[in-house]
Amino acid sequence: MYRAAGDLTLDGTALSRRLMEAVAAAARGGGPPAVLATALACMAELEYGSGRWPQAHAAAAESLALAESLRPPGAGDRALGYPLSTIALIEAGLGREDECRAHADRVLAGPHDGDIAAVVHAEAARGLLALARADHPTALSHLDAVAALSGARGTLAFALGRWGADHVEAAAGTGEHDRAVRLLERLSAYATAVRVPGLDALTLRAAGVVAGEADMDLLFQEALEMDADRPNPADRARTRLCYAERLEGCGRPGEAAGHRAAALRTFEEIGARVWAARCRPVAA
Repeated sequence: MYRAAGDLTLDGTALSRRLMEAVAAAARGGGPPAVLATALACMAELEYGSGRWPQAHAAAAESLALAESLRPPGAGDRALGYPLSTIALIEAGLGREDECRAHADRVLAGPHDGDIAAVVHAEAARGLLALARADHPTALSHLDAVAALSGARGTLAFALGRWGADHVEAAAGTGEHDRAVRLLERLSAYATAVRVPGLDALTLRAAGVVAGEADMDLLFQEALEMDADRPNPADRARTRLCYAERLEGCGRPGEAAGHRAAALRTFEEIGARVWAARCRPVAA
């Protein structure tokens, strides 16, 4: 299970899925229920990373229900950090706003028992939900917390891989261009060091968000080419949406329309209703 969970941060989705399915099957066949709860949470992350968001939510909900059933009387939310923060992240993507906030708030309210990773995930969930709504100041506040917490516990590299591009986008969306550039420089340095294709694509998207008009087309087009081979269609849809918004900001709505429409189709297909709403043109 630790091997599969470790591969979640890389491009080892297929191997991780096989390993985690084996763990879950063994646990369902009479293994410890706590192992099954953890395996289901990991499976939820895998499904989410593959763009199978409704399936991810189902696995996360089962994981949380099982973890809650194993909770000792009077223990409150102690030891529920992982399933709670996992389902909150998925609900942020799906746009299940009330549920996302409720689950994230349970993590943030504690007790944490030293499980700061769950707090990081909960802050990220709140940040991603705000980013989907184009509420960049709120998103930036939560993603700042993600970076600060991750830096304090020595896991900033993990946070950069998962949410660094979102951090850049949130800063750019608030008009803090110089800060967005600094965040992009940090992300780019990390992406260069680890050379993970998925992270390269995210970094190119973030660079396109920050770049001037003369450079943004090539950056976004390279990001889309890399995203074409990635398992998560949401990544490609988000790149298309960012590109469309930049094109519109540069007075090129005709070029933006196709990217916006393609992003909308993908978000509707995977059930990402808040992202889909952001893609739809505002009525005059």
